[in-house]
Amino acid sequence: ALCPILAALRSWGCTAPAIADSPLMPLLQLVRHAESANNALYNEIISECGGAAAVASDPSLQRRVDEEEARRRSSDPPLSARGLEQAARVGEHLAGENLDCASTLLVCSPMRRALLTAAPIARGLKGAGVANLRVECHAQYFEAGGCHEGGRALPGRTFQQICGDHPLDFDAAECFPSPDRGWYSAAGAPESDAQPRAERMCLWITERLPAR
Repeated sequence: ALCPILAALRSWGCTAPAIADSPLMPLLQLVRHAESANNALYNEIISECGGAAAVASDPSLQRRVDEEEARRRSSDPPLSARGLEQAARVGEHLAGENLDCASTLLVCSPMRRALLTAAPIARGLKGAGVANLRVECHAQYFEAGGCHEGGRALPGRTFQQICGDHPLDFDAAECFPSPDRGWYSAAGAPESDAQPRAERMCLWITERLPAR
């Protein structure tokens, strides 16, 4: 399955040992989103049901956890307070690196938790001296099931809504269905589509690598 939230950082000419072993090799880094409100909710429900050990040993408790999580979850949650702190620390770490990168591409999912994780990463890369940074938000980067709430698939936000809510300078909206439609307009994609989507995304990223 495709990870829910990914940041793909592609760098040419990186000479920092902590970032790449060879200055000639492009580097792909996959970064999972920081803790979301849904992640925090799931942990809260487990605590309400007696803790992880009790839930693991009792199938009925696990069913209760899953049902409560499905009932109370958000279709497109922001980061939790802990998640915001995690994302900020990643950005601060990158800002402290001395990166010598000719070009970097940051690819982000349109889901809120990914966008809120990507923003401090972009700031950190700029703070580390990455001058040629491109940021793209791709509508095919999402977990199996996409935006769903209470068993219903929802369309997600439009590209304009995303740009208005997040301080990321996106290069283009070419990866969205249309300017006035939510990114998950083709709601209800099956889990079996996750692997083919991941493969299409790898090809999409590869096509954006500059020629040697």
